[in-house]
Amino acid sequence: MAKILYIEDEPEIAELVRRWLEEDAQHRVLQAADGVGGLAMTKSERPDLILLDLNLGQFSIDGWEVNRRLKADPSTHAIPVIALTAHAQRVEHRERALAEGFVQHISKPFDYETLMDQVTAYARKDGEA
Repeated sequence: MAKILYIEDEPEIAELVRRWLEEDAQHRVLQAADGVGGLAMTKSERPDLILLDLNLGQFSIDGWEVNRRLKADPSTHAIPVIALTAHAQRVEHRERALAEGFVQHISKPFDYETLMDQVTAYARKDGEA
């Protein structure tokens, strides 16, 4: 069971993904509703994987900036981060996300199988290869 942090400002989406990951895949899911909270939770909880919405609303730093800060910090730079966005149909968003250090880029609305496959691929508990 991996510890996954989901940073998402839409409560309905966050709840759906939490249920999928906890009930179907038996992962432990932590949630943050904005970028600042997500950064703080990353420091305190040390998740195995972060799912990060790129558009976190007008009152938050966006997911791009959250990822930059995670990658710049030696204590969090190795945590894999999957970008989740409604803009994935645009090739340049996907290319930018991968260039900026995201391990994957998944579009909303989520395809259950795609999301679960990517979480399985990147959610490694400490000590797993």
